[in-house]
Amino acid sequence: MRRKKPSSKFIFTPVAVDVTDDVFHGSRSLQFTEWWYFDAFFDNGYSAQMSIRILSGLHLVFTIIRFDIYKDAKLVSHQKKTVRLKKVKLSKDKPLVSINNIPFISGSYDKKTGLWTFDLDFSLEDNKATLHFDGTTPGWKAQHRGGDWWAVTQPKAKVTGELCIGNDTFPVSGFGYHDHNWEVHLGATRNYGWFWGKIYSKTNTLTWSSVMRTISDETRLLVINTDGGSYINIPEKSIIFETIDHHMDHGKNIPHQLSLKAKHESYAVDVSMKVLDVHHVRVMTFIHYWRLHVHCTGSITTEKGVETIDDVFMAEYVRFS
Repeated sequence: MRRKKPSSKFIFTPVAVDVTDDVFHGSRSLQFTEWWYFDAFFDNGYSAQMSIRILSGLHLVFTIIRFDIYKDAKLVSHQKKTVRLKKVKLSKDKPLVSINNIPFISGSYDKKTGLWTFDLDFSLEDNKATLHFDGTTPGWKAQHRGGDWWAVTQPKAKVTGELCIGNDTFPVSGFGYHDHNWEVHLGATRNYGWFWGKIYSKTNTLTWSSVMRTISDETRLLVINTDGGSYINIPEKSIIFETIDHHMDHGKNIPHQLSLKAKHESYAVDVSMKVLDVHHVRVMTFIHYWRLHVHCTGSITTEKGVETIDDVFMAEYVRFS
């Protein structure tokens, strides 16, 4: 069990997203990365992760496409493709990422409701996802201590569409999540790493993270969204995050149980996360990335009452050292 000290100076301050936040931002720096991340859990036991990452270094710019499919938390398919930037169309006016003239990501923003919709068309080898993400709660954005931006455009979305795995094509429906990160520079790799995850109750969404500058210096983050409502940022001093039951995996000690607790004003969170399965990959050869399927149990209390939590969600653990 490990309880790290919180950052004493940095204050995480989310604000509302706007129509320009999910477009391609780029950077004046020659070395940067920017990515769009989506995941979804479906009613039939399948789950999926889809992402596009722009990676720039020393005038060489690549696009990395990832598409992972799971069934009952077990990996079914892991697909990755690297594409030269000249084959990619990135819009600075609207959320649109096209590869070889095919729109992989296309989004729109409703200024009246503050909600987003996205259409995904991910196709790699024999697998394909054609999905519609319809946001249920307003998104938010904030800068991390290192200056990079994190926009949680869709903390929660209703997801419908089709999955194709080999010769099998079937309809899917469920719930999903989308975020967008930009101005992430090489200096980020000097950090120790981070944990991230999101948890749904009936009408609430918990987006949480522990960003570790060193093994003993972390920034704990927790934002709670309400379906059809707004969001609240829980102060770091009110959050307790612990990792338990560690095991070696690819030469690193990773937890197989996590604990998230918080209490602030009329809000209270008490959630235990048990790791069901682990999917490890390397990013840019030297970064360790573990995608965790976690069974979350517990409760969230708001001014409207108590909602129980008992479901499986995705989390991630990233290590730079």
